[in-house]
Amino acid sequence: MKFLLARIIGNSLPPRHNSGQTVDNLRFLLENEPTEKCFKKVFIVNRIFNLSERNEVLELLREFDAEYVEIPFSLSEYKKVSISEDELLVNRLAKPSAYSRSLANDIERIDQIESVAKNRKKIIYAMNNNGARNFVIRKYRNDYNWVLPLDGNCYFQNSSLEVLKNELLNSDTLDKCFVLPMFRLGNNINPLTAVHSSLTPCEPQLIFGSKTKFLFDEDRPYGRRPKVDLLMRLGVPGAWDNWEYPPWEKHSDLESVYRGKFSYSKSWVFRLKSGEDCQEIGKEPWVSRAKARDSAILRVLAELDQR
Repeated sequence: MKFLLARIIGNSLPPRHNSGQTVDNLRFLLENEPTEKCFKKVFIVNRIFNLSERNEVLELLREFDAEYVEIPFSLSEYKKVSISEDELLVNRLAKPSAYSRSLANDIERIDQIESVAKNRKKIIYAMNNNGARNFVIRKYRNDYNWVLPLDGNCYFQNSSLEVLKNELLNSDTLDKCFVLPMFRLGNNINPLTAVHSSLTPCEPQLIFGSKTKFLFDEDRPYGRRPKVDLLMRLGVPGAWDNWEYPPWEKHSDLESVYRGKFSYSKSWVFRLKSGEDCQEIGKEPWVSRAKARDSAILRVLAELDQR
């Protein structure tokens, strides 16, 4: 059996990420992550629009003789993407809801969220996270028994990779996916010695069997539940079960025909630090992440529009 382990390498987006975190974490992976002959590794360079960062990433991959595929960023294609004016925005904050009431006294945050919502199509093109995940699945699903379209900051220890290898070798349910637990690491946790059982799991990664038919929804932009949408369609329980949808966002299909097409993996993966600890492991880190992410998105779009 053959497995495809893909890492999707995207842009560093301060203040959500530390400046240069893409290159720093990629170097750590290339220098420290174990290899296993069952796993074919490939890196997906995903629309990196910062030219100096892109060049550093490519030089690093070549230095380690790592296989990669680039999904290029095109400024001319970005220019064609118009501001979204569709049904998702008709009732932006007009309908009373717990969500809107919770923001009633935070005008700056409301303006930030509305600006992100209006620029949905630009975000989908520039960030391309679900597009890149589906690219991996479509490109490799026919040639590998299992495909792992992982986020770029994901890191396996020897023990977790060995557990995953044995699990996949002994599974023949190729029409399902495995739900792979993920644990975020802060600045004071060494990925080489971290113990997953002492950490709190966060949003998991997904591993796709060669006979699966479902994909990520490419109409969901970065920061707007792009992965959680598929978790919900599969019926994977989690904190997202209690999340309320902002009025402009479309709902996940909870009656999906793919509901239940998953099993839990006994392995695990770490997410290397990518921002301040308050966004990773602090008190209510998802709140800090959301604000920093939206700020980063708007900053990037302003820079790209200026270019």
